[in-house]
Amino acid sequence: MRSLQSLEAFLWKVVTWPIHFPRTLWRVLRNPIAVSLYTRRQLLQQPDRRFSGMLSPPLMLILSIVLAHLLGFAIPDRPSPWVPGELLTLLVRSFSYGLYALIPAMAMLRVRRVRVSRTTLREPFYIQCYLASPLSILLIAASLLADIQVALAMFLTALACIWYLFSQIALLRRFLDLPLLPATFIAISRFVVATLVVLALMDLLRSASLTHVA
Repeated sequence: MRSLQSLEAFLWKVVTWPIHFPRTLWRVLRNPIAVSLYTRRQLLQQPDRRFSGMLSPPLMLILSIVLAHLLGFAIPDRPSPWVPGELLTLLVRSFSYGLYALIPAMAMLRVRRVRVSRTTLREPFYIQCYLASPLSILLIAASLLADIQVALAMFLTALACIWYLFSQIALLRRFLDLPLLPATFIAISRFVVATLVVLALMDLLRSASLTHVA
């Protein structure tokens, strides 16, 4: 009986994803600071009552990466999404773009001089997951379009970076009470570090794919 109830609850959550995903994405894009404050309040609630009006931050980030990846198969001459190489690409992307949430979250703890642990990392990581979601969608879309629509890919990349950095700076100033210049430095430096790691991992994946094909 308990297993049946758990299955029912899981199915209910899954069927509401198409409703909550665009709503959550819009709220993050429109007011990332308000969403960050909402995240802080939700983490004070009981686990079964958290994020009832939005997708939880980690789930939002994962779905953003998966949906952006799957949309790439609308591009002509793309392989099937179910071939092993594409599944590996999705896994690497999920880990890589998760760094856009993890690295700034750790920076927030460092500024606060708080020791990193699963408990202390939860709040900043959840907040950063929301910010990383639209960033991941736009950057993955740009990478998929780079070979066929260079101008559009560059526009999406610029749009993603500008929105993310402005949101990140505003977040750091609000939550850490930092002046503009230190907040800007932390936001840009952590973004550059995360981007370099993501590019390195994706390049390693491409090299491995070429070696396998050869």
